[in-house]
Amino acid sequence: MGGPTLRQLEDFEKNVLVETYKSQIAIVVDTLKLLALVNGGGVIAILTLVGSVAGKCESIPEIGGPIKYLVAGLISCFVALIATYFAQMFVFKHMAEEFNEDLMLRHAWSFNVAVFFAVISVGLFGYGSIRAASAYEIFSCLPVAIS
Repeated sequence: MGGPTLRQLEDFEKNVLVETYKSQIAIVVDTLKLLALVNGGGVIAILTLVGSVAGKCESIPEIGGPIKYLVAGLISCFVALIATYFAQMFVFKHMAEEFNEDLMLRHAWSFNVAVFFAVISVGLFGYGSIRAASAYEIFSCLPVAIS
């Protein structure tokens, strides 16, 4: 009884590459979902807080700045998603056709754009959250909720 044949090893290697590629795509999709969730959730949280304290405090802090940053983070996330789509499209076209250096350059460019805007989205979420937290220090008029 011998070991695996060369063909079996090649098939195994190809399957490992395909599964790794699929998992990388899943990670990217989940990351973009997370970015959309945190930026959109930040906007909802700010609006909910302002709605719940309206009339209970003497003044409401300026919420436009933090919301602008969080919405910009959400838009950056969508740009990253679109760039990711194009990166995948160029890889698919490259695999369906013979080697095409132009498609590989387009893939690399689209991928870099996607990463750039994903990082920008994270930064905008962080900055918008910090701005929101500093704006809400004014809510000292509210009792601390203990549950």
